[in-house]
Amino acid sequence: MRSHFLGITIAAATLLAPFAALAGETLSVPAGRSSVVGGFNVYNPNTCGTAGKPQMKVHSAPAHGSVSFKWVLTKFSDEFTVCKGKPAHSMLIIYTPHKGFHGQDSFTWGARFESHEVGSQTGYKTAEITVNVK
Repeated sequence: MRSHFLGITIAAATLLAPFAALAGETLSVPAGRSSVVGGFNVYNPNTCGTAGKPQMKVHSAPAHGSVSFKWVLTKFSDEFTVCKGKPAHSMLIIYTPHKGFHGQDSFTWGARFESHEVGSQTGYKTAEITVNVK
């Protein structure tokens, strides 16, 4: 799995967009089991601390599966030179295809960071993920 991160500034923290689902990319996932298809965290680059747990929701559900979210303890990757190797909480996005389904599916998820919202930066930030179930 790729481990790309895209940064979007929200107040004093950084929102990391889904690491696997880059714009226009379709992810291949195996049939019959759950797969992590994205993940992100909000962190303070000055302290390398996680800036809070987001509220998550599915905006448009997949037609042929389900989506869940899991809050886990991870470590910063090499891409974060200042924080590399330090612990960080991350939100994983997990897709589970319906039994027997093979083909393309997509969904839109959203994250909200109430403690970091200012001015027009309020509400759920959304992203779409497309999967090819093989």
